[in-house]
Amino acid sequence: MSLSEDSNSLTTCLVLGGRNLAGRHLVFRLLSTEKWFVKVADLKPSLPLYDEIPKPPNIDPFDPSLPFARFKDDHNQMLSTACSSDRASYSQVDITNKSQLCEVISGSSVVFHMYTPDRSVNDFETLYAHIVQGTRNVIRACQECNVKKLIYNSSADVVFDGVHSIDNGDEFLQFPNKYEDPRNDLIGQAELMVLFANGNGDLLTCALRPSNLFGPQDAPLVPYFVKAAKDGWFKAIFGDGRNKWDFTYVENLAHAHICAEQALQSLKDPVSGGVFFITNLEPMVIWDFVSSVLEAMRYESPSFHIPVARFMVFIEAMERVYKNLCSYINLPPLPLSTSSLHLFTCTKTFNCSIAQKHIGYAPIVSMEEGIEWTVESYFHLARDISFLKNRDLNQPSKAYKLLGCGRVADVILWRDEKKTFSLLITLAFFFHWFLLSGRPFISSAAKLFQLVFVFLFLHACLPSSILGYSKPKIPASYFEVPETRLRDALIFTASAWNRSVAMLHYIAQGNDWKNFLKALCSLYLLKLLLYLPFAAVLLVGLVLVFSAFHVYEQKEEEVDRILKHMTTVMRRVMRSVMRKLPAHLTVYLSSNFSQAQDETAKDS
Repeated sequence: MSLSEDSNSLTTCLVLGGRNLAGRHLVFRLLSTEKWFVKVADLKPSLPLYDEIPKPPNIDPFDPSLPFARFKDDHNQMLSTACSSDRASYSQVDITNKSQLCEVISGSSVVFHMYTPDRSVNDFETLYAHIVQGTRNVIRACQECNVKKLIYNSSADVVFDGVHSIDNGDEFLQFPNKYEDPRNDLIGQAELMVLFANGNGDLLTCALRPSNLFGPQDAPLVPYFVKAAKDGWFKAIFGDGRNKWDFTYVENLAHAHICAEQALQSLKDPVSGGVFFITNLEPMVIWDFVSSVLEAMRYESPSFHIPVARFMVFIEAMERVYKNLCSYINLPPLPLSTSSLHLFTCTKTFNCSIAQKHIGYAPIVSMEEGIEWTVESYFHLARDISFLKNRDLNQPSKAYKLLGCGRVADVILWRDEKKTFSLLITLAFFFHWFLLSGRPFISSAAKLFQLVFVFLFLHACLPSSILGYSKPKIPASYFEVPETRLRDALIFTASAWNRSVAMLHYIAQGNDWKNFLKALCSLYLLKLLLYLPFAAVLLVGLVLVFSAFHVYEQKEEEVDRILKHMTTVMRRVMRSVMRKLPAHLTVYLSSNFSQAQDETAKDS
C-alpha cells in the first residue's frame, strides 16, 4: 500500500492549539496510534512543537544522557516524519477569524479544542476574544464543516472561586458567583457554549477538566516555583501545610482526550454533552509537591510554617506599596500575591469516578514518574551550585568581615558557643535587672554594685580549699583595663566624633545632598524609634544582632540577591522622582551628587 493510500484510510482530526503543553502531547499520542491523519493548528507559524531550550553554561541540552533531550527530539522527529509521509500537517490559524478556522477544520471528523492564551496574556479584551469569541467561532466552523465530534479542553478551576477549598468535588458543582481569576470565568463560559452545542445537527461535544496540569517544558508550575524560591518566598509553608491538590500529568490528559473521543464514537448518552474531571487520582499535599520540585532543582524546600492571617496582612501591605510605585515606574509583578496566598492554603481535590465509568479513563503515568520527567525538562532552571565547589571555605565570610574578624565576630556568629551563651545569659540578667524590675536606673545600679561588693568580700574571706575543692583567688589584674585597649577605645571614639563633626560641617555647606538625605532619614528613623518603649527596642535589637548576622552568613547568596533587587528598585524610584522634578532642580541635584561621588572617590 502506498503512502497516499495509507493516508486516505486514516481518520482526519484537528488539534487546535497543538503547540501548547496539552496540545502537543495529544498530537504525539494520536500519531503513535497510527489511526489518524493529524492536522495541527496554532497561532505560531513554525512547525516544530518544541522551542529551543535555553542553554546554561557547561550544559548541552541535546546531551543524549539527558532524558528530556531524547524525549523532545523523538517527538519532533515523529512530527517531521508524519508530515513527510502525509500523516500530519501544520497550519497557522487565528482563532478569532472564523473563515481561517473553516478552512483548517474542513475535512476533519473530530476537533480537539486545546487552545488557550499564554499565561503572559493578562489583557481582558484579548482573553475574551481568544477564549470566548474564539470558542464560539470554533463551534460555528464545526457546524458549517459537518464535524462529528468536538472535545474541549477546559479546566477544573472553572468551579474554583480562588478562596474557598474544594474537597473531592464532582461534576455537579456549580460555577461560583465570583472568580478571583477572570481567566477561569472566561473558560467556564467557553465550556458552557461547547456543551450547549451538543446535538446541534450531527455535532457531539464534551469537555474535560484537568486539575493543575504539569509536564515536560512549558508548564507554568515549575518556573513559578523556581522563581518564588529564587526570590525567597518559598522558605516557609503558608498555614498548616496540610491542604491537598489534585494534579494532572499531561500524558494522562492526552490519554483522556482519546478515551473521550472513543466514548463519543460509541454514542454513549452520558458522554455527549457531558463534562469530566481528569486527575492523576493521587491527591498530594501541595507543599510535598513544591518540595519535590525544588529539591530536584537544587533549591531548599520550605522548612517552617507562617500563620496565614499575619502573612496576609504583610502581603496586602506589599501589594499597596507596589501599586503606588507602579504608578510611577514599571516594576515586575510580585511573585506572591493575596490571590496566590489564598490558592496555596486551599484544598483542591476532585472526584474522577464519572470519567472512569463513562469514558474509561485511568492514569497511565504516576505522579512520581510525572514529577521526575517534568523536572528533568527544566534542568536549565536548576540552581547553579558551582560557586559552592569553587568557594574557598578558609576565607572569612562577608558577615565575619563586617564584624571585624575578631572575638566579637566569633561570639555574634556563634563560632564560640560557650562564650555566646555566657554573653546571652549575662545580657538577659542585665535586661531584667535594669528594665524589667521596675526600679529606677540609679537604684538598680546601686543594688548591683552592692551585690558585687558583697560577693567579692565573701569570696576573699573564704578559705582557699573547701571540701577538697580549691578556690582560685581573683587577681587584682582582673579588674584592670589594659592601656592599649583603653587608648584604642578613646581613639575610636574621638575619630568617630571628628568624622561626625566634619560630615555635619560638610552638609551645612549645602554641597552634599546624598549625605543630607541619609542623615535626614536616619534622624527620622531615630524619631520613630523613640516613640516605642525602650525595652522593646533594645530587645528587638539584641535579637537581631545575634540572629541577622548568623542568618546572613548561612544564606549569603539569597540575602545578597534580595539586597541587589531592593537596590535596583530604589534606583528606579529615585530616577522616577528625579524625572518629575523641575529641570533646574534636577540639574542642580545631579551636579551635587556627581561632585559628592568624585570627592568620595578621592578620599578613598
